[in-house]
Amino acid sequence: MANVESGGGPLELAERLMANVESDVTLGSGEYFIDVFVWTPPRHFSLILDTGSDPNWIQCLPCHDCFEQHVLQARLTDRREATKKQSKRA
Repeated sequence: MANVESGGGPLELAERLMANVESDVTLGSGEYFIDVFVWTPPRHFSLILDTGSDPNWIQCLPCHDCFEQHVLQARLTDRREATKKQSKRA
């Protein structure tokens, strides 16, 4: 899970970045980690880079049969609400 304050450009955002990564994978375990910023305003995600295949992805909708998704569901709900508010203003 990565938490970041919204607003500002990527460099400004990186200076204020505070992240907690929850995973069974630890640094030094042979996995590669990568930080990405997606959406507008930028949202920070820490990913485990899959070096055995081409695609890497960020889940956009919950998959309740995959794993516990409490934090992801909250983020997606917040994103949908922000999008709805922007649509109403336009």
